[in-house]
Amino acid sequence: MWSIRSKTILDETKRRLVSCTSEKGASSWLNALPLKCKDFHLTKNEFWDDLNMRYGLKIKRLPSTCACGKDFSIEHSLSCLKGGYVNLRHNTIRNQFAELLSEISTDVQLEPQLAELTGENLKYKTSNKQNEARLDISARNVWRFGDKAFFDVRVFNPTSKFYSKMPLKSAYVTNEKEKKREYNERIIKVEHGSLTPLVFSCYGGMSRECGAFFKHLTTMISEKRGDKYQDVCKLLRTKISFSLLRISLICLRGYRGKPNQKDSFSDEDTLITNKEARIQE
Repeated sequence: MWSIRSKTILDETKRRLVSCTSEKGASSWLNALPLKCKDFHLTKNEFWDDLNMRYGLKIKRLPSTCACGKDFSIEHSLSCLKGGYVNLRHNTIRNQFAELLSEISTDVQLEPQLAELTGENLKYKTSNKQNEARLDISARNVWRFGDKAFFDVRVFNPTSKFYSKMPLKSAYVTNEKEKKREYNERIIKVEHGSLTPLVFSCYGGMSRECGAFFKHLTTMISEKRGDKYQDVCKLLRTKISFSLLRISLICLRGYRGKPNQKDSFSDEDTLITNKEARIQE
């Protein structure tokens, strides 16, 4: 554990990393044996990359410039939209929670389309009023029997320039409020349901509302399976921790350049190519 004295001698960037990696759940992946059959394993390079990211140490063999044109760094890699890895991070957590909700609900939908507005007056200018508006997940019987609960996922980088000067708690609250201002009033007035923002740090921490939902979901799963709450909680935290860890490593090492379009299979016409090349069985 980091002592108070050790935190005071660190620079601002490393103090921020200490705060991020000290959150509940952020170190869960370190508590599991590296069992490949349970998908709790990392390669040697992945393990050392994550330790270096975790403690703000220099990582070897990184590019100096990102494909987007900006200087490459660990902080930049976790926020850069080039390559689609930020979306992959979001979709991975979304799919994981949809699967967990399927344990306790028979009516789980991915990206459910919201009912169209028919003259309802929404207070916030930032409210999403589009007819094609969607949230990440919906499920029934989560908070109360028969009611429909909606969930919207966000995984943010707390070390980015936008959040680095902000207390970590405030960063979570900011993200939760953005989600609420965009969708909450519409969910209540039109869908007659509830909205829970599932806000995660890319280092493994979660917001207050997300933490409350996680405890509730864990309780429901443990009661249905007849397992102890503590056992289910440890397993779910470890799975989420590994998911966020792997996507962060992909953000760091993933290729962001232009794909090689030469001889692309997607452009091939199967019959014509086989005929031209005289390919035989």
